Amino acid sequence: MKNIYKIDWLPYITLVILLGGTLFLIVEQVKGASTATKLENALFSILQFILSLGFAWILARIVSFSHFQETQKKFAIGAFRRIKEIERSLGRLQDYIDQFARNDTLNSDKVTVIRVSLLNCQDTVKSSIADWSDIIGDEIEVANEIERLKNIRGEIARPDKKDLKSISDKDIENQVDDLNAKIEQLYQNLPAELRISLQDEDMEVQLEDCLRKLINEFDKTGYITFEAFWEYDDNFMRKIDGMKEGDILFVAKGFTDQRDSTLLVYDNNNLTMGVILNECVEYEYDLFMRSMTIYFDQPLLPKYFRGNPINATIIKIKPAEKLIENERQYFYLRCDIPPSNKARMLI
Repeated sequence: MKNIYKIDWLPYITLVILLGGTLFLIVEQVKGASTATKLENALFSILQFILSLGFAWILARIVSFSHFQETQKKFAIGAFRRIKEIERSLGRLQDYIDQFARNDTLNSDKVTVIRVSLLNCQDTVKSSIADWSDIIGDEIEVANEIERLKNIRGEIARPDKKDLKSISDKDIENQVDDLNAKIEQLYQNLPAELRISLQDEDMEVQLEDCLRKLINEFDKTGYITFEAFWEYDDNFMRKIDGMKEGDILFVAKGFTDQRDSTLLVYDNNNLTMGVILNECVEYEYDLFMRSMTIYFDQPLLPKYFRGNPINATIIKIKPAEKLIENERQYFYLRCDIPPSNKARMLI
Protein backbone atom coordinates (compact mmCIF):
# COMPACT_ATOMS: atom_id res chain seq x y z
CA MET A 1 0.00 0.00 0.00
CA LYS A 2 1.29 3.46 -0.86
CA ASN A 3 2.24 5.56 2.13
CA ILE A 4 -0.61 8.05 2.26
CA TYR A 5 1.08 9.91 5.09
CA LYS A 6 4.10 10.99 3.00
CA ILE A 7 4.47 14.75 3.46
CA ASP A 8 4.41 17.00 0.38
CA TRP A 9 7.00 19.64 1.19
CA LEU A 10 6.37 21.85 -1.88
CA PRO A 11 3.61 24.01 -0.36
CA TYR A 12 5.65 24.54 2.79
CA ILE A 13 8.74 25.52 0.82
CA THR A 14 6.65 27.89 -1.28
CA LEU A 15 5.18 29.44 1.84
CA VAL A 16 8.62 29.94 3.39
CA ILE A 17 9.85 31.64 0.22
CA LEU A 18 6.82 33.92 0.15
CA LEU A 19 7.21 34.72 3.83
CA GLY A 20 10.92 35.45 3.41
CA GLY A 21 10.33 37.67 0.42
CA THR A 22 7.61 39.59 2.21
CA LEU A 23 9.77 40.14 5.28
CA PHE A 24 12.54 41.37 3.02
CA LEU A 25 10.17 43.83 1.35
CA ILE A 26 8.89 45.01 4.76
CA VAL A 27 12.44 45.71 5.90
CA GLU A 28 13.21 47.56 2.69
CA GLN A 29 9.97 49.53 2.95
CA VAL A 30 10.77 50.56 6.52
CA LYS A 31 14.24 51.68 5.49
CA GLY A 32 12.84 53.81 2.67
CA ALA A 33 9.38 54.56 4.03
CA SER A 34 9.54 58.23 3.07
CA THR A 35 10.55 57.49 -0.50
CA ALA A 36 8.31 54.45 -1.26
CA THR A 37 6.64 54.79 -4.62
CA LYS A 38 3.04 53.94 -5.50
CA LEU A 39 4.29 50.98 -7.49
CA GLU A 40 6.17 49.61 -4.47
CA ASN A 41 3.12 50.01 -2.24
CA ALA A 42 0.97 48.24 -4.82
CA LEU A 43 3.45 45.39 -5.15
CA PHE A 44 3.58 45.05 -1.38
CA SER A 45 -0.21 44.86 -1.17
CA ILE A 46 -0.28 42.23 -3.90
CA LEU A 47 2.33 40.15 -2.08
CA GLN A 48 0.35 40.46 1.16
CA PHE A 49 -2.70 39.17 -0.68
CA ILE A 50 -0.73 36.26 -2.15
CA LEU A 51 0.67 35.46 1.29
CA SER A 52 -2.83 35.41 2.78
CA LEU A 53 -3.93 33.02 0.07
CA GLY A 54 -0.89 30.87 0.77
CA PHE A 55 -1.63 30.70 4.49
CA ALA A 56 -5.27 29.83 3.82
CA TRP A 57 -4.21 27.14 1.35
CA ILE A 58 -1.69 25.59 3.76
CA LEU A 59 -4.16 25.62 6.68
CA ALA A 60 -6.83 24.04 4.49
CA ARG A 61 -4.41 21.30 3.44
CA ILE A 62 -3.38 20.67 7.05
CA VAL A 63 -6.98 20.46 8.27
CA SER A 64 -7.98 18.29 5.32
CA PHE A 65 -5.01 15.99 5.82
CA SER A 66 -5.70 15.63 9.56
CA HIS A 67 -9.34 14.78 8.89
CA PHE A 68 -8.35 12.31 6.18
CA GLN A 69 -5.75 10.74 8.47
CA GLU A 70 -8.26 10.34 11.32
CA THR A 71 -10.89 8.85 9.00
CA GLN A 72 -8.44 6.42 7.46
CA LYS A 73 -7.17 5.38 10.89
CA LYS A 74 -10.68 4.57 12.11
CA PHE A 75 -11.34 2.60 8.96
CA ALA A 76 -8.02 0.77 9.29
CA ILE A 77 -8.67 -0.14 12.92
CA GLY A 78 -12.07 -1.56 11.98
CA ALA A 79 -10.53 -3.55 9.13
CA PHE A 80 -7.74 -4.79 11.40
CA ARG A 81 -10.29 -6.02 13.93
CA ARG A 82 -12.09 -7.99 11.22
CA ILE A 83 -8.81 -9.40 9.93
CA LYS A 84 -7.89 -10.58 13.44
CA GLU A 85 -11.27 -12.31 13.71
CA ILE A 86 -10.63 -14.06 10.40
CA GLU A 87 -7.16 -15.02 11.58
CA ARG A 88 -8.59 -16.55 14.73
CA SER A 89 -11.21 -18.47 12.76
CA LEU A 90 -8.50 -19.85 10.51
CA GLY A 91 -6.55 -20.88 13.59
CA ARG A 92 -9.55 -22.84 14.83
CA LEU A 93 -9.89 -24.47 11.44
CA GLN A 94 -6.21 -25.40 11.58
CA ASP A 95 -6.79 -27.15 14.91
CA TYR A 96 -9.74 -29.08 13.49
CA ILE A 97 -7.73 -30.16 10.47
CA ASP A 98 -4.88 -31.32 12.71
CA GLN A 99 -7.37 -33.43 14.66
CA PHE A 100 -8.80 -34.88 11.47
CA ALA A 101 -5.33 -35.66 10.17
CA ARG A 102 -4.78 -37.97 13.13
CA ASN A 103 -7.67 -40.11 11.92
CA ASP A 104 -6.23 -42.82 9.68
CA THR A 105 -9.59 -43.41 8.01
CA LEU A 106 -9.53 -40.02 6.33
CA ASN A 107 -8.23 -39.48 2.85
CA SER A 108 -4.77 -38.01 3.36
CA ASP A 109 -4.74 -36.39 -0.10
CA LYS A 110 -7.92 -34.44 0.67
CA VAL A 111 -6.53 -33.33 4.02
CA THR A 112 -3.37 -32.14 2.26
CA VAL A 113 -5.39 -30.08 -0.21
CA ILE A 114 -7.35 -28.49 2.63
CA ARG A 115 -4.15 -27.69 4.48
CA VAL A 116 -2.62 -26.01 1.43
CA SER A 117 -5.75 -23.93 0.91
CA LEU A 118 -5.73 -22.96 4.57
CA LEU A 119 -2.10 -21.89 4.38
CA ASN A 120 -2.92 -19.70 1.39
CA CYS A 121 -5.74 -18.07 3.36
CA GLN A 122 -3.43 -17.47 6.31
CA ASP A 123 -0.84 -15.88 4.02
CA THR A 124 -3.56 -13.61 2.64
CA VAL A 125 -4.48 -12.54 6.15
CA LYS A 126 -0.85 -11.72 6.96
CA SER A 127 -0.57 -9.73 3.74
CA SER A 128 -3.77 -7.83 4.55
CA ILE A 129 -2.44 -6.92 7.97
CA ALA A 130 0.81 -5.70 6.40
CA ASP A 131 -1.19 -3.49 4.01
CA TRP A 132 -2.46 -1.44 6.94
CA SER A 133 0.96 -0.97 8.55
CA ASP A 134 1.41 2.45 6.93
CA ILE A 135 -1.70 3.74 8.67
CA ILE A 136 -1.80 1.93 12.03
CA GLY A 137 1.73 0.57 12.19
CA ASP A 138 2.15 1.52 15.85
CA GLU A 139 -1.11 -0.16 16.85
CA ILE A 140 -0.18 -3.32 14.94
CA GLU A 141 3.21 -3.42 16.68
CA VAL A 142 1.52 -3.12 20.07
CA ALA A 143 -0.98 -5.87 19.16
CA ASN A 144 1.87 -8.14 18.02
CA GLU A 145 3.79 -7.48 21.23
CA ILE A 146 0.68 -8.36 23.26
CA GLU A 147 0.38 -11.61 21.31
CA ARG A 148 4.06 -12.39 21.94
CA LEU A 149 3.70 -11.84 25.69
CA LYS A 150 0.58 -14.02 25.73
CA ASN A 151 2.52 -16.85 24.10
CA ILE A 152 5.30 -16.49 26.68
CA ARG A 153 2.69 -16.49 29.44
CA GLY A 154 1.21 -19.70 28.07
CA GLU A 155 4.60 -21.41 27.95
CA ILE A 156 5.56 -20.36 31.49
CA ALA A 157 2.24 -21.51 32.91
CA ARG A 158 2.77 -25.05 31.60
CA PRO A 159 5.33 -26.70 33.90
CA ASP A 160 5.21 -29.91 31.85
CA LYS A 161 7.83 -28.34 29.63
CA LYS A 162 11.25 -29.87 30.31
CA ASP A 163 12.99 -26.56 30.89
CA LEU A 164 10.29 -25.37 33.31
CA LYS A 165 9.92 -28.36 35.61
CA SER A 166 12.39 -26.91 38.11
CA ILE A 167 10.42 -23.67 38.52
CA SER A 168 8.26 -23.51 41.63
CA ASP A 169 4.55 -22.74 41.47
CA LYS A 170 5.17 -19.45 43.27
CA ASP A 171 7.79 -18.38 40.72
CA ILE A 172 5.43 -19.31 37.89
CA GLU A 173 2.65 -17.28 39.48
CA ASN A 174 4.95 -14.26 39.91
CA GLN A 175 6.15 -14.42 36.31
CA VAL A 176 2.59 -14.74 35.03
CA ASP A 177 1.51 -11.75 37.14
CA ASP A 178 4.38 -9.67 35.69
CA LEU A 179 3.41 -10.60 32.16
CA ASN A 180 -0.25 -9.81 32.84
CA ALA A 181 0.77 -6.37 34.10
CA LYS A 182 2.81 -5.72 30.94
CA ILE A 183 -0.03 -6.90 28.72
CA GLU A 184 -2.51 -4.67 30.52
CA GLN A 185 -0.17 -1.69 30.14
CA LEU A 186 0.12 -2.34 26.41
CA TYR A 187 -3.66 -2.54 26.12
CA GLN A 188 -3.86 1.03 27.47
CA ASN A 189 -1.76 2.23 24.51
CA LEU A 190 -4.36 1.06 22.00
CA PRO A 191 -7.45 2.95 20.79
CA ALA A 192 -10.55 2.05 22.81
CA GLU A 193 -12.35 0.17 20.03
CA LEU A 194 -9.30 -1.97 19.25
CA ARG A 195 -8.46 -2.51 22.92
CA ILE A 196 -11.97 -3.73 23.74
CA SER A 197 -12.01 -6.01 20.70
CA LEU A 198 -8.66 -7.60 21.51
CA GLN A 199 -9.53 -7.98 25.21
CA ASP A 200 -12.82 -9.69 24.34
CA GLU A 201 -10.99 -11.96 21.92
CA ASP A 202 -8.38 -12.66 24.59
CA MET A 203 -11.07 -13.69 27.05
CA GLU A 204 -12.60 -16.09 24.52
CA VAL A 205 -9.19 -17.58 23.71
CA GLN A 206 -8.39 -17.98 27.41
CA LEU A 207 -11.73 -19.66 28.05
CA GLU A 208 -11.21 -22.07 25.17
CA ASP A 209 -7.66 -22.79 26.31
CA CYS A 210 -8.76 -23.53 29.87
CA LEU A 211 -11.61 -25.75 28.67
CA ARG A 212 -9.25 -27.55 26.32
CA LYS A 213 -6.89 -28.24 29.21
CA LEU A 214 -9.68 -29.79 31.30
CA ILE A 215 -11.13 -31.78 28.42
CA ASN A 216 -7.75 -33.08 27.27
CA GLU A 217 -7.02 -34.27 30.80
CA PHE A 218 -10.32 -36.15 30.92
CA ASP A 219 -9.83 -37.66 27.46
CA LYS A 220 -6.37 -38.84 28.45
CA THR A 221 -7.09 -40.21 31.93
CA GLY A 222 -10.87 -40.57 32.21
CA TYR A 223 -11.07 -37.98 34.99
CA ILE A 224 -9.89 -34.51 36.00
CA THR A 225 -8.01 -33.70 39.18
CA PHE A 226 -8.11 -30.66 41.43
CA GLU A 227 -5.72 -29.41 44.07
CA ALA A 228 -7.42 -27.93 47.13
CA PHE A 229 -6.35 -26.69 50.53
CA TRP A 230 -7.66 -26.02 54.00
CA GLU A 231 -6.29 -22.78 55.42
CA TYR A 232 -5.73 -21.87 59.03
CA ASP A 233 -6.47 -18.18 58.55
CA ASP A 234 -9.98 -18.48 57.04
CA ASN A 235 -13.44 -19.35 58.24
CA PHE A 236 -13.84 -22.86 56.83
CA MET A 237 -16.54 -24.70 58.77
CA ARG A 238 -14.47 -27.83 59.33
CA LYS A 239 -10.98 -29.20 58.88
CA ILE A 240 -9.83 -31.95 56.57
CA ASP A 241 -9.05 -33.99 59.68
CA GLY A 242 -11.07 -37.18 59.80
CA MET A 243 -11.33 -37.49 56.02
CA LYS A 244 -9.48 -40.22 54.15
CA GLU A 245 -8.67 -41.23 50.62
CA GLY A 246 -11.75 -42.46 48.78
CA ASP A 247 -14.21 -40.23 50.64
CA ILE A 248 -16.68 -38.28 48.52
CA LEU A 249 -16.75 -34.50 48.74
CA PHE A 250 -18.59 -31.84 46.75
CA VAL A 251 -17.40 -28.84 44.74
CA ALA A 252 -19.54 -25.71 44.31
CA LYS A 253 -19.28 -21.95 44.35
CA GLY A 254 -19.14 -20.07 47.62
CA PHE A 255 -17.36 -17.40 49.62
CA THR A 256 -15.31 -17.06 52.79
CA ASP A 257 -13.90 -14.24 54.86
CA GLN A 258 -10.81 -14.13 52.63
CA ARG A 259 -12.47 -14.78 49.27
CA ASP A 260 -15.54 -13.16 47.72
CA SER A 261 -16.21 -15.79 45.07
CA THR A 262 -14.44 -19.07 44.57
CA LEU A 263 -14.92 -22.81 44.17
CA LEU A 264 -15.16 -24.41 47.58
CA VAL A 265 -15.08 -27.98 48.82
CA TYR A 266 -18.05 -29.10 50.91
CA ASP A 267 -18.70 -32.21 52.93
CA ASN A 268 -21.97 -34.16 52.89
CA ASN A 269 -23.42 -31.81 55.50
CA ASN A 270 -22.73 -28.77 53.30
CA LEU A 271 -19.88 -27.59 55.53
CA THR A 272 -17.02 -25.79 53.78
CA MET A 273 -13.62 -27.39 54.25
CA GLY A 274 -11.35 -26.02 51.54
CA VAL A 275 -10.91 -24.07 48.34
CA ILE A 276 -10.11 -25.36 44.85
CA LEU A 277 -6.92 -23.95 43.31
CA ASN A 278 -6.90 -22.44 39.84
CA GLU A 279 -6.06 -25.22 37.36
CA CYS A 280 -5.45 -22.60 34.65
CA VAL A 281 -2.82 -20.68 36.53
CA GLU A 282 -1.96 -18.38 33.61
CA TYR A 283 -5.45 -16.89 33.71
CA GLU A 284 -7.64 -15.19 36.27
CA TYR A 285 -9.53 -17.32 38.78
CA ASP A 286 -12.88 -15.97 37.57
CA LEU A 287 -12.16 -17.36 34.12
CA PHE A 288 -11.30 -20.75 35.62
CA MET A 289 -14.65 -20.75 37.44
CA ARG A 290 -16.44 -19.84 34.23
CA SER A 291 -14.71 -22.69 32.39
CA MET A 292 -15.79 -25.08 35.14
CA THR A 293 -19.45 -24.05 34.82
CA ILE A 294 -19.24 -24.64 31.06
CA TYR A 295 -17.38 -27.93 31.48
CA PHE A 296 -20.15 -29.30 33.71
CA ASP A 297 -22.88 -27.18 32.05
CA GLN A 298 -24.35 -26.09 35.37
CA PRO A 299 -23.98 -23.06 37.67
CA LEU A 300 -22.25 -25.10 40.43
CA LEU A 301 -24.42 -23.71 43.21
CA PRO A 302 -24.15 -25.22 46.71
CA LYS A 303 -26.92 -27.30 48.22
CA TYR A 304 -28.22 -24.51 50.43
CA PHE A 305 -29.02 -22.58 47.23
CA ARG A 306 -30.79 -25.69 45.87
CA GLY A 307 -27.84 -26.34 43.61
CA ASN A 308 -26.31 -29.59 42.46
CA PRO A 309 -22.60 -29.63 43.40
CA ILE A 310 -20.31 -31.99 41.52
CA ASN A 311 -18.99 -35.09 43.26
CA ALA A 312 -15.25 -35.49 43.73
CA THR A 313 -13.23 -38.23 45.39
CA ILE A 314 -10.28 -37.62 47.68
CA ILE A 315 -7.20 -39.25 46.13
CA LYS A 316 -4.50 -37.80 48.39
CA ILE A 317 -4.18 -35.82 51.59
CA LYS A 318 -0.85 -34.25 52.38
CA PRO A 319 0.02 -34.94 56.00
CA ALA A 320 0.28 -31.88 58.18
CA GLU A 321 1.49 -31.46 61.70
CA LYS A 322 0.21 -28.72 63.94
CA LEU A 323 -0.79 -25.93 61.57
CA ILE A 324 -0.04 -22.35 62.49
CA GLU A 325 -1.30 -19.06 61.11
CA ASN A 326 -1.02 -18.61 57.30
CA GLU A 327 -0.29 -22.31 56.74
CA ARG A 328 -2.31 -24.60 54.53
CA GLN A 329 -3.05 -28.30 54.33
CA TYR A 330 -3.33 -29.53 50.78
CA PHE A 331 -5.42 -32.36 49.43
CA TYR A 332 -6.31 -33.64 45.97
CA LEU A 333 -9.63 -34.58 44.38
CA ARG A 334 -10.63 -36.59 41.33
CA CYS A 335 -13.80 -36.02 39.34
CA ASP A 336 -15.01 -38.69 36.89
CA ILE A 337 -17.75 -36.56 35.31
CA PRO A 338 -17.17 -36.14 31.53
CA PRO A 339 -17.26 -32.70 29.89
CA SER A 340 -20.57 -31.44 28.57
CA ASN A 341 -21.36 -31.26 24.87
CA LYS A 342 -21.45 -27.49 25.21
CA ALA A 343 -17.84 -27.48 26.40
CA ARG A 344 -16.67 -29.72 23.56
CA MET A 345 -18.41 -27.55 20.97
CA LEU A 346 -16.59 -24.44 22.20
CA ILE A 347 -13.17 -25.89 21.51
